[in-house]
Amino acid sequence: MDRVTEALLRVAPRVAAVGPGLLWADARGLAERPLAAALCACIRAQGMGGATVRAGIARTAIAAEVAAKSGPGKSGNDTINTTINTTINTTINTTINTTTNSTTNSTTNSTTNSTTNSTTNSTTNNDDHAGGDATITVVPPGGDRAFLAPYPLRALCGAYTPHPGLLPLLAGVGIGTCHALAMLSQEEVEVRFAADGVRLWRLARADDHRRPFGALPRTRPRASCAWTDYALRDIERLLFVIHRLVGQVCDALLARGEGTRDLTLRFTLANRSAVEHPFRAARPTGDPLAWMRLIRTALARIRLSDAVTGIAVQAGVIVSIHARQGDIFDHGFSTARATEQAVAQLLDTCGMDVVALHATNHPLLERRTQWQVRESVVLEGAVGSAGVRPSLTLQLLSEPRPVAVITVPRRDHDAPVQYHESSPHQMTDVLVAAGPDRVAGGSWEAVPYAREYFHCVTADGRLVLLFRAADRWYLHGWWD
Repeated sequence: MDRVTEALLRVAPRVAAVGPGLLWADARGLAERPLAAALCACIRAQGMGGATVRAGIARTAIAAEVAAKSGPGKSGNDTINTTINTTINTTINTTINTTTNSTTNSTTNSTTNSTTNSTTNSTTNNDDHAGGDATITVVPPGGDRAFLAPYPLRALCGAYTPHPGLLPLLAGVGIGTCHALAMLSQEEVEVRFAADGVRLWRLARADDHRRPFGALPRTRPRASCAWTDYALRDIERLLFVIHRLVGQVCDALLARGEGTRDLTLRFTLANRSAVEHPFRAARPTGDPLAWMRLIRTALARIRLSDAVTGIAVQAGVIVSIHARQGDIFDHGFSTARATEQAVAQLLDTCGMDVVALHATNHPLLERRTQWQVRESVVLEGAVGSAGVRPSLTLQLLSEPRPVAVITVPRRDHDAPVQYHESSPHQMTDVLVAAGPDRVAGGSWEAVPYAREYFHCVTADGRLVLLFRAADRWYLHGWWD
């Protein structure tokens, strides 16, 4: 069997044995009839020269299998039954005597079978190969159901073995051929003949979901470049080569509507060693500029033991990039892609560390909070409106802004009643000024501080924070 399989794989890219004397061959993308003839000749050359090998070519598995075992359909049931019985018996005997599966399937779904009878008509092509006849039955595209119509239901039992009482039950009500069963509706078959009847009904209609071969694995895009006359150490020259290779990989991804989350850069060194460096993006992308930003940043930190004589770039896990459907009334949908790209660029540039505000007890507000990297991130559940109390948040300016303030004297301090930021003609009235909250310290620092804070409500309803330091007034922020 190994010898036969090896010989068949020289003709067809994929071959599978599914039963005694029955083989499937994957012929997608190849010429169907020449491939079937070559497979038949190959089987006989491996010790089956005394038998006639039959091949069936169809778009569904059941049609190809019936075509290979029985040849084209006949109008007389007796002749068909004889052909099928002879085919099955000869197949079993051949398998036992030679221990070789002499059946091959070609095209989208196709099979061949070793038989002693030869059935030919207008859809059968007989070619003489190595002193024998290789009978090839081709079912036209879209004609699988019509091809199966004249065959008795017993011809379908090679693909599915129903309950022993189902075929006599169907024959008792006058249903003996695939055409007679296919003319019924699914509801009629399901009510009278249960699940076994429905499966046989689907095969009679050439509705066969079997796939002898799955989808071909898609190769990951890869690009490489090597040279022998010189070796490179200059980063800029390496980046020039890498840019071209990354562009080729990204072009291949974008042509298929796909992206990748990681790329692997492989350096071949002059000392005959190789070094691999993986790069990972924030999200799957096929944008060469995004990948070059990552590579350019990381390449400055890479230390190689010798000069470079070759570079290869290969994509990692590939995912499809689908255009998401959005709501035209969503004002943020039109800018969502640009926002994602901006965030991805920030993540690529600044890293993926999660930071959070950490509060301290420093008296000055601008020094009270600091950004710190969080070791772990806990995603909290969505919080609804229930149980959430409304509150105001103090929005601090990056630097306190000097303002001009008009004050009135009160017991031991001066309270602000008006202030302006730029023009004296645009004064802002202060209705309420709560304070002062005095803060002093820093005598152990280079610049000591002493401030008087006032929480003020303006005439336009804003809540602002003013403070006085060294006889000057500042706007520190507002509540929102």
